[in-house]
Amino acid sequence: MVRGAWTGRGVGYALLFELLRGRPERRATWLVDPANPTHAYAAYESWGARKVTALRPSWPGAPTFDVLVLDLPLEKRPHRT
Repeated sequence: MVRGAWTGRGVGYALLFELLRGRPERRATWLVDPANPTHAYAAYESWGARKVTALRPSWPGAPTFDVLVLDLPLEKRPHRT
């Protein structure tokens, strides 16, 4: 999560890049609430993530999430202002 004042400046991608840099896996996968009203979902897509399916975890009352996949390795992007 990136503080509102810092959104749109490349901080989220920089954090993701550092988190995943050097990972041996071919892809990263995460769950996203499609009803989340933030700009995060659009950012994930702009970084190359794609929805592959929807998943409802097995715990009681669990919501349905979109499953996003991002191919690795990521490319370092220049900081945007």
